[in-house]
Amino acid sequence: VKMALGNAFTNSPRAERGDLHATPQAEIDEFSGKPEQLLLFYPGKNWTGGTGKCRRLLLVGVGDLAEVSEPGELYERFRTAGGLIAGQCRKNKVTDIAVRVPELDGIKKSVVVEYITEGLLLGS
Repeated sequence: VKMALGNAFTNSPRAERGDLHATPQAEIDEFSGKPEQLLLFYPGKNWTGGTGKCRRLLLVGVGDLAEVSEPGELYERFRTAGGLIAGQCRKNKVTDIAVRVPELDGIKKSVVVEYITEGLLLGS
């Protein structure tokens, strides 16, 4: 997750223009993606992320999935991530969200989406 963050945000032309001014670089660098770690930031009014305007961006850590040996634990990490997203939405009075699920080796995206959605519903 940290590498994706670095490539997608801190090394982008948008970052060079200062569109990520609201989040200190040190805070972004400290996000490691460990389980239940959150980073909420405000990308700036000119940042679109390629799909439309984004007022807030929440990164949710699920940890190193290669270390997970049991499918149940893997699913629980995604479910927990969904619950954390729901909690942040409630806390920040957010009613519309988009969730980007990265490609994961050996895990069907539909399964990840299913468990994140379950966590969103249980956490809302």
